[in-house]
Amino acid sequence: MQLGKQLNHPLFAKNPLLLKLYQYISNYFDNWESSDLDKKIIFPILYPDKPYKDILLRKLMTELNRHIEELLIQNYLKSQDLLKKQILQKIYGERGLYHFFENQTHTLINHYQQKAFKDINDYLSLWKLQSSYFFHPDTNKFDMDEDGILKTMEYLDAFYILGKYKYGSEMRAREKVLNRKYHIWMLDSIKSNEYPKVLLEDSTVLQVYQSILELQELRKESTYRMIYNILFNHQHKFEFSFLLYGLQHLLNYAIWQTNQGNQAFLAQVFELYQLGLRNGLLLEKNRITDTTFTNIVAIGIRNQAHQWVEQFILEYQHLLDPILREAVRTLCYGFLHYSRKEFDQTIQLIIDFDFTNNYYYLRAKTLMLRALYEKFCTDYSLFHLFVAQSKSYEKFLRRSKTIGQYQVEVHLSFVKLLRQMVKIKYLHKWKGQAHNKLIERLTQTTQIANKEWLLQKLKNG
Repeated sequence: MQLGKQLNHPLFAKNPLLLKLYQYISNYFDNWESSDLDKKIIFPILYPDKPYKDILLRKLMTELNRHIEELLIQNYLKSQDLLKKQILQKIYGERGLYHFFENQTHTLINHYQQKAFKDINDYLSLWKLQSSYFFHPDTNKFDMDEDGILKTMEYLDAFYILGKYKYGSEMRAREKVLNRKYHIWMLDSIKSNEYPKVLLEDSTVLQVYQSILELQELRKESTYRMIYNILFNHQHKFEFSFLLYGLQHLLNYAIWQTNQGNQAFLAQVFELYQLGLRNGLLLEKNRITDTTFTNIVAIGIRNQAHQWVEQFILEYQHLLDPILREAVRTLCYGFLHYSRKEFDQTIQLIIDFDFTNNYYYLRAKTLMLRALYEKFCTDYSLFHLFVAQSKSYEKFLRRSKTIGQYQVEVHLSFVKLLRQMVKIKYLHKWKGQAHNKLIERLTQTTQIANKEWLLQKLKNG
């Protein structure tokens, strides 16, 4: 390993104990929980003639950590050519190598100016370069082309304006989620004033940021369509982070539309997730989050794309966090079976699986009760099994010390109401007063899980 070679090289490591420590702990890279990694076991291996002193081992660990950090930086820089050029420009400037500093500055400025679309960080880099050049002590400020100082100010303005739009959009999105109102200083002034020339040379990025803010404030479908067309007609020219930012806002809007009852947007949400997968926008460092994974499965199922969902699970499950992978996979297959009305397979998959993660336990056990209910509706002999499973789930919720109070309450409400539905069916009172009271009670209840599903089952039999 690189770290071992570095610690064995006299230029990098002066303390031979560092290599000895590294060689010992490297035997446990696959088993960090091993009792052999206890400090009191390691200490006599490193210091056989000394009594145990925690401070000695801690100092050695700190020194080893410093070497690890330096190696991480070195490895990162190997693939960052632009960053290396920026560091070199700074070194030339600080060491008084003005000729090299000037040439490197112009090279970097030219690199950013030639980009097809310049985003916030590009304008920030241009401002830093122009500013460092202008304020270098060897630069003749009064012999410079006046365009230099004007550009410096324009780059700063462009960075500030795009930043206001970008973070203004995020704050407007938070307002809707948190039900609060932010005062965003200067935002209205920026929207109503003319923009710097550099922003108008190619206004595409500015237009996207303006439109995303407008999408948050006015919720117009035409704005959504415009952002979509700009992003995915020019996707090969945009930076990854810019495309991801746009995709997230498009997804939020499309999901909001479905929550408003606009079922036509179900296909839009599904298409956006597929676009994100094809372009790698939903993968970070060859990983996919469990939330994104389950959302994709859910929207695929709602679009009745069962075969596509099954293929997605097979292809992408290895990119999940290994700790959560089996729970996520099991839950997703459970939802897939349920959607296909394969209720036996849903129950069998979930009933004995050990969901150690509380979030997935709640979702899985709720799904299992839904599947049991569907089975019970055609086979009343399952009444006692359903009651036993629902009471077991209820007991877990009441005893849990790690699940938030809100989640406990909404799932308890779900369990109790569904059990009441099962009881009135079992007692053949489904069309009577008890049934009507349940509908009335559910309609008035705000804090309950799976409310729409419960209402549908109550009203449709």
